[in-house]
Amino acid sequence: MTKILFVYRTKRNEMLKQALKNTGPDHFLYGLTYLKKLGYDVDYSDLFYNLPLIRYLFWPIEQLIIKITSIGFKLDQAIMLTPKAIRSDVIITTADSAGLPFLLLKKIKIIKKPILYISTGLINEMVKRKKSPMTDFYKLLLAEANMIICHSPMEKEQFTKLCPDFKSKIFFIHFGIDMTFFISAKKAIGNSIVSIGKDRSRDFKLLANVAIKLPSEKFIIVTDPSNIKGIKFSKNVSIYFNLPYKKIKNLYNSSKLVFIPLNELNRAVGQVNFLESLATRNNVVISKVKGITECYPDLTKLKNVFLFRAGNSLDSVEKIKKALKRNVDNYLPASKYDSKNYAKQVASILREIL
Repeated sequence: MTKILFVYRTKRNEMLKQALKNTGPDHFLYGLTYLKKLGYDVDYSDLFYNLPLIRYLFWPIEQLIIKITSIGFKLDQAIMLTPKAIRSDVIITTADSAGLPFLLLKKIKIIKKPILYISTGLINEMVKRKKSPMTDFYKLLLAEANMIICHSPMEKEQFTKLCPDFKSKIFFIHFGIDMTFFISAKKAIGNSIVSIGKDRSRDFKLLANVAIKLPSEKFIIVTDPSNIKGIKFSKNVSIYFNLPYKKIKNLYNSSKLVFIPLNELNRAVGQVNFLESLATRNNVVISKVKGITECYPDLTKLKNVFLFRAGNSLDSVEKIKKALKRNVDNYLPASKYDSKNYAKQVASILREIL
């Protein structure tokens, strides 16, 4: 039986427990539960997060790298997981900050197992710094990856342009979400415009302006504190941090519509919340950015999807007003964009490695 080690950027124990009980979605496990059902022996570890001294010792190094490149480098995690990696048949790294150190360990021959490397955002930083020594260093490391998965066609294209030697091992696959978790509940009549998202692509300055222009509407934001730093919001905006997914699901199911303001970063952005919003049968008002339009040309044509020009508050207000008037009941095409299909695509790539 093929043994897979999954490497995550953050803790996954609680997430896995919730997914198995259907009290939380499984999509941030990157196919782990379904690959297990397909016959793989899957493993991961949260041990690293219970050893604060190790993390403290390596913290200055990672912060320096982040300052230079905007990308983390969890070398301490990779070192702690090396024994598990050596005992595995293949390693799947699910974020650049978690994957790059494993490529380094493979480069210096400490780890010799194949690595399936999932990337979001690294290539954009490399393109920005084409002549930087760090970019050359990343190219050297990426050569050690057996396969590279991107979640947007733009990132795949940028990889092939900047690293043409890697062309044959770069794949674009659609990210998939846990449809069962979201579509099991009835859609309620809502009274709030909901905006959910923790990644740095969010344009909450735009939302602040939109809320002022729509004073009679109630807005709810669920995000990370860093995304709203320095932004002043009007009284019709409520803000929450780190809500459990059960509450997030309830917000989706009791919303008037979902508003997803995004900055154009030329990479995968806002995809999870876009798919979740559609799975919960919401009208969705979302920025017209490549990470959405080029990844989901079919979904952006749905009657309950309203695209607005990124950064344009007038256009977004117009689309929100239009969406509030439209009563539709669309469903997301589950088979193409669910986490089970994502796992099947990962399994297909694994078969090429092993």
